Amino acid sequence: MVPEAQQSSPIVELRGFLDDLANTPDFELGNSADIGDYLVTKAMIVQGLSDFLDEDKLSDDQGAEMSEDEEIFMGRTWLDDDNPSDAANGTSVDRKRSRHSIVHAEWFPWPDKITCTLDILMHLPRSIFSERQMDILLWLLRVNNVDNVPSVRSIKLIKDTIHRLCGIHSIPYDGALGHRFYVNSLSDIIRQEMMNPRVRPMLHFYPEDAGAELNEARQAKYWLEELDPELLTPVVRLHNQDFFVFEPTLLSSGQACIPFRWFTRGGKMYTKAWSLRPVTREVDCGWVVEDFNSFEVSEDDLLVSFKNWDSSKATSGLPRAYSIYGGVILSLRPWTLTDPSEGNQWRVRASGACVFAMPLWLYCDDTSGNLSKKWNKHNSFLFTPAGLLRAAVHKEFNVHFLCTSNIAPPLEMLDGIVDQLEESWKQGIWAWDCVHEEYVLVIPSVLALLGDNPMQSEMACHIGSMGKYFCRIYTDRSVGDEVSGSESEARTDAPPKSTRKQAKETMEQMVTRVKQFVKIGEPRHKNETVDELKSMFLHASTVGNQTQIKQRKTATGIKDTFLESFLNRLAESYSKICGGNRAKQEALDRAKETLPKNVTSPVWRIKGIDPHTNTPVEILHTVLLGFVKYFWRDVVSTRLSSVDVSGLGLHLNGHTLVQYAGSLVGRDFRAIAQVAPFILHDLVPKECYDTWIALSNLIPLIWQPEIENSTEHLCNLTTSINNFLACTARWTPRWFNKPKFHIILHLVDHIRRFGPAALFATEAFESFNAVIRAKSIHSNHRAPSRDIAYAFAHGSRIRHILSGARVHVRDNANDIHSDSDSPNPARAPGKPPEAKVVGNGPLSLIQWPNIVTEYLGLDAQSLPNDILEGRNFRTCKSVMLFNGDVCKIGDWVLAAKGTQAVERSPIVAQQFFWNVGSVGELAASYSMPAVRAHGGFLLYPIEQILCAANLQHRCQAHNCKDFASDVEFVYEERMKSSKARTVIRHVGDPDDLILNTARMHDAKHMQGLQHKDHADEVLEADKLIDLYSNTGLYYKYHSNPTLRSGFFIVFPKPQNPGAGSLSYSKTQERVLYRIPTSRSRFFIVFPTPRSGFFIVLFPFICCRLILMCVDILITNTPLRH
Repeated sequence: MVPEAQQSSPIVELRGFLDDLANTPDFELGNSADIGDYLVTKAMIVQGLSDFLDEDKLSDDQGAEMSEDEEIFMGRTWLDDDNPSDAANGTSVDRKRSRHSIVHAEWFPWPDKITCTLDILMHLPRSIFSERQMDILLWLLRVNNVDNVPSVRSIKLIKDTIHRLCGIHSIPYDGALGHRFYVNSLSDIIRQEMMNPRVRPMLHFYPEDAGAELNEARQAKYWLEELDPELLTPVVRLHNQDFFVFEPTLLSSGQACIPFRWFTRGGKMYTKAWSLRPVTREVDCGWVVEDFNSFEVSEDDLLVSFKNWDSSKATSGLPRAYSIYGGVILSLRPWTLTDPSEGNQWRVRASGACVFAMPLWLYCDDTSGNLSKKWNKHNSFLFTPAGLLRAAVHKEFNVHFLCTSNIAPPLEMLDGIVDQLEESWKQGIWAWDCVHEEYVLVIPSVLALLGDNPMQSEMACHIGSMGKYFCRIYTDRSVGDEVSGSESEARTDAPPKSTRKQAKETMEQMVTRVKQFVKIGEPRHKNETVDELKSMFLHASTVGNQTQIKQRKTATGIKDTFLESFLNRLAESYSKICGGNRAKQEALDRAKETLPKNVTSPVWRIKGIDPHTNTPVEILHTVLLGFVKYFWRDVVSTRLSSVDVSGLGLHLNGHTLVQYAGSLVGRDFRAIAQVAPFILHDLVPKECYDTWIALSNLIPLIWQPEIENSTEHLCNLTTSINNFLACTARWTPRWFNKPKFHIILHLVDHIRRFGPAALFATEAFESFNAVIRAKSIHSNHRAPSRDIAYAFAHGSRIRHILSGARVHVRDNANDIHSDSDSPNPARAPGKPPEAKVVGNGPLSLIQWPNIVTEYLGLDAQSLPNDILEGRNFRTCKSVMLFNGDVCKIGDWVLAAKGTQAVERSPIVAQQFFWNVGSVGELAASYSMPAVRAHGGFLLYPIEQILCAANLQHRCQAHNCKDFASDVEFVYEERMKSSKARTVIRHVGDPDDLILNTARMHDAKHMQGLQHKDHADEVLEADKLIDLYSNTGLYYKYHSNPTLRSGFFIVFPKPQNPGAGSLSYSKTQERVLYRIPTSRSRFFIVFPTPRSGFFIVLFPFICCRLILMCVDILITNTPLRH
């Protein structure tokens, strides 16, 4: 400890201030404050500040990590820095002013208003302040004569103290691969969620049987039927009894059973149960569990629980509840799910408290931590509770940060997260439930692993999309065996290709490969993958098996990057040893002894998770950044700028979307997918246009957030996916080299198991990367994992307090990494002394919508009923519908006729009245319904307006074009310039419109207007492959590099093609030839839409070649060698 004589005068002054504060009895409290509790809290704050000053001087490492701003403000106090004389003299005015600020309960847990507001300002998610920027702000306050302005140093001192008392732990880990990283405490975050009055009412802990309806994750098949019962909520409290799973329960009918899965249906609680059969042995009697016979039980039929079995009269004459002999299928098996004498393990641990299960969506991705274009890869883990309502699950307010690192790989950090999960599975997480006003025990679990396709492959220990077996979910052993040549080579993770000439893929080989590509093969299984990884490690434990291990990776598509580092370490242990295998084996054995106990990926330790099946299709990168991005080619910007986007909530800049097509993001491709059918109708070949139409019809089905009839929806989705693949085949099968065209086949099953695809979409997590990047930018980059974890922990503290949640004050505030502050369930019921109510001051800052509530994502307060019911609204330029769409005058909307809201019709807003239009027949060229305005107006209440609608003019039928005279001036810097651009003039009938059913928002309403008998042909898999083999213009141009070295000419189809022609394939009108030559790409032949063609000649073409082409056209003879 530094002697007091050697300490700076500001610190001595602050010590004197703390001594006076600790000994000052006079303070003021609000009427609602608890004086006893407040004295304890005040003493904790004073003690925390004192302990902070009593710490020894910084170590050399800590001093090296201190930022420049910390060094600048190291000696400043929280008195006014512009008055150093007062601080030195220790005037009683400053001490009294600060003392009254700290003890004022209105701003608890902060000392005063200005400290509270500055702390909030420093930790807003998307408005990060560095310490130097904060110093500028404090200077601004001082020069404007604001009283009691603290310094940055004092703000940090107070916020760190408050964080020690009620913040989130940031736990350091030394990873198995040798990297150090920090993980925010999962248990602390869950405790805050259970105490948060804005979050807890939206959390659901039981699966729900909603019939055909599918809107939430809890209604999907995985949570309802497949999730491990040990990870489900194990208890339901009914009739003042706790009914746990795996415990004998007596029904009102007199039958005994064992519940094993609780769920809700129609607002009531149900359970799936096994029947119990009483048996008699020599000296006693007991129960045999017939776990082959399950049935459903309603909450109304539950009579006696395990705990009340012996004291109930209804159980007289029955065997004891703890006399369970075992389960029986073919023979009697011992009962191992519980200790029959004690019951369920969570009953013992809860000691009468409720127990809830909380499944999580766990997300991992990488982002750059730099402001510049220099890549500084940070792998990050985020999560959000899966039990939240669908409307709230992807709000940034509910996205929680766990860890990040620019040196530790994802699986190494996952190891630390799994350690926390395993600890919670043993003891549970005690949390204060703000709904039931009592302590509860929470069991977290992982519902699914989210991320882009490469990250999900890494989580699933899969070789990736470039491997021979590119699907992480299923595998088909015949795929790699049938493919030869360049295609097979391209899908291995082997070293760079050989320069030798590759064999050309034949038509039969291509057809076989594509048939396997568009089919779902054999599923991968967790146990098989784990056994294969153990086999790899066993082979690596012997000298000379490296080649065999690489071959196994290629042959199985399995690659564990976590295990890979240990395999490389074993290989390097003897690589430089000269001598026989004995010396090398000894070195390898010594290296093996240094390895940790678990050398395989920590994902296999996550209970209830099979990464092959629990990595649902990520629709952002698969569809928008996959199909739409692949298909986006040369599009004329005039049409993009002229298309009507009313009702879509979009803004299109045609020039940007064309010129910067390679730099677009998901939001841009979302806009393109919704308007592509109306801008591409005569710019691309019919096969390409049909593919766009099929994709535009598929995307709304994928993003539909509410599914009223899951069976019908999944059937329609399957049909749309098949139609999309069929149209893609008609265009060109070169896209089937892209694994995403196979991955989309698994989406139907994932929606059935996890809910609507919007639930496991990653847009919110991808957007959160900007917050992580901002935290990294405003750090000193010397300890990024620790600093970013601390920053998010402080942000969670601000979010928690401003949400109106109680503050759980730790008993041991000095050790931020201690978890000894877990609540004691044996406390008296009611409000525990550790839970403090936040002062009225901080909550008044977010009472009405303002910039802080916008940054924090806090919901705005609803308007009073007297305002809503009164005549306070008049004619307006726009109105916000109940679904959030903004409808302006002249926009089309979808309205429900009558009170039943069954019939739907598009209408256009005209002040109070609505211009009515009716949906007509299918417009075949667009595969969308036609709409015609009737004229006349109707008055509609706002409650019957479902959503905004987007209608387009039928330009293809009326031949609308851009004429030179049709221009509009371009605005630059908000001023009309002299520049002009051409626009589309709509000719013909202006009321001949098309309803854009490609609109992604509110797809459930639009799909009701889509014609089921649309023009897309539904093909079976075999018919689809036959279509591939009968289409010839694409033959191997994309995937076989040997064909790219010659000329490609399209000729009219010969009646009897000669055997000497190269690369011949049938079409209806044309045949593809290749002229072998050593000089490539001298000219290109483009087929016209009809039977002719034209040739673009390059300057180096020789006359003889022209004569050869003319001769071929005249004689209609195929070109020979």
